[in-house]
Amino acid sequence: MPAIAADIIPVSQVTIAPITDDERANNMAALMPLLDRHATDVDRVPRPNLADISEILLKAHAHATSSGPAARWAGLQADQFDPTLIGALRTFGVAGRVVMAALASSDDQDTRAKLPLALVQKASAHKARVQRYLEYHLDDQPIAKRELDGIRAGTGYLDLESDLRRLAVLIGAHATLVATDRTYVASDAAECVKLADAIAAELASTTTSPTAWVDRLWSAIRRVYADEVRPTAEWLFRRTPSELAFYPSIFVGFGRPRGSPAAETEESTTPPPTPPATPTPPAPPA
Repeated sequence: MPAIAADIIPVSQVTIAPITDDERANNMAALMPLLDRHATDVDRVPRPNLADISEILLKAHAHATSSGPAARWAGLQADQFDPTLIGALRTFGVAGRVVMAALASSDDQDTRAKLPLALVQKASAHKARVQRYLEYHLDDQPIAKRELDGIRAGTGYLDLESDLRRLAVLIGAHATLVATDRTYVASDAAECVKLADAIAAELASTTTSPTAWVDRLWSAIRRVYADEVRPTAEWLFRRTPSELAFYPSIFVGFGRPRGSPAAETEESTTPPPTPPATPTPPAPPA
């Protein structure tokens, strides 16, 4: 019987939990053990679109942790599937967003200096949280508002250092007012200065480009999602295509790397070559 639309189009919806500032700030600590475990060596393959892959991973994680599917994943034997890989999907998905943001910031630089990704991640998250409550409480103060408008327009690492110092000054100038905010932390101003000093020190030295993280992150994603999670999902949801639709291939648009265990099972996105036409034999003589 041919499949009907309801069998192949996801009929259930999942909600991807918003990525919080704390999750961004702590993402590197969660990511490093996964890279050490799954990306001890790097795949030399074309760099994927991390924005698209991040969306796939976050959606797959949301589905796998929803009530019905979560029970099916939990029912697998430990020697068949490592359940910690489901949580890794969320970590990788968040990391994809963070790495892309770091690369964008890197591309905006007038200098070739690069910062460690962990520092960019922590400083950006801290800046965003502090800036948010300052804008809320100082919106009706013209001088402070102009300062915050200037901070909001900043891009790149040099601006990030400067912005953190400016935010520290604003916190100190309006300490009584901003202290009433539920997201305020007493050490916020000092942390701004500390992060700005760390950025300045790194900009004065030779550091590793955030692009170096892309290869390691991609290698770990391939080994966890493409080689473990998706093949298991294909078996687990083999009778429910609408559920399997939450685990699409991450290789659409470019081939699997050579040597991948599933290289011969993944459908190719390149059509087979057209065979040459069979020559027509000459007509027999009259």
